[in-house]
Amino acid sequence: MDFETYAKIPAINASSIKRGTISMLHMHHAMTGGWTEPTAGMKWGTLCHSAVLEPDTFFPSVAIYQGKTKRGKEWDKFEADNPCGIYLKQHELDQLHAVRDALMRNAWTRTLIEESEHEVSLQWEHKLYGRGKARLDGVSSRYGIYDYKTTGNICKRAFTQNSYNLKYHLQFGFYGHAIDVTEGETPPVRCIVQEPKPPYDSYVMLVPHQIVTQSALEAVEIAQRYNACRVAGTFMGVAGGQELEFELPEYAGSEWEVE
Repeated sequence: MDFETYAKIPAINASSIKRGTISMLHMHHAMTGGWTEPTAGMKWGTLCHSAVLEPDTFFPSVAIYQGKTKRGKEWDKFEADNPCGIYLKQHELDQLHAVRDALMRNAWTRTLIEESEHEVSLQWEHKLYGRGKARLDGVSSRYGIYDYKTTGNICKRAFTQNSYNLKYHLQFGFYGHAIDVTEGETPPVRCIVQEPKPPYDSYVMLVPHQIVTQSALEAVEIAQRYNACRVAGTFMGVAGGQELEFELPEYAGSEWEVE
């Protein structure tokens, strides 16, 4: 299934669940086609993702633009002559080749990539929240499932801290849940981590089974709450209609304490 078809399936997925940690209103926005403008880093990460997992279709579809700016008659003609939608500078294309080549020099990441199916789409019905879906970067009968992530700081501590802020654990848990629902067991879950800049270092992280199962329970609880809101027709924001109290952060010091 191509991504465009998958994206149109009206079902709860990992991305919407991560938005649900903010509020049901934010999750509803994601579920109903709400768009969040991706950052430059996110856009580059998406390109790396395609270069690594879909090289046979991605690289042939790239058009190299030699102009200085993407506007004007020169750009309009180039865009009309190359309707593929993937426009890169030569140095950007070279960098994407370097990203993939670096992963293939790493024996463990190469094994995972070569011995797995890529971009696998799943759909299911769940008694607690209704329709669910997931699109897995890699599925292997031998090694389980994995997700590919790029990071600006390859150090383990920095990546794990950033992962928690970005709710990657909920994503891993929901993916494990997806396989459990469709196949009857929770597989090993791994994450391929890579820096998308020289020297393009990479490693594989095994997500502990306890984190996967606990995060799956949290993800299902969020999905269940959303389904209840959908039935009620009400999606509350962060405050839930209540007045909140302003607080200072802990590092502000004791002189700000209010009796």
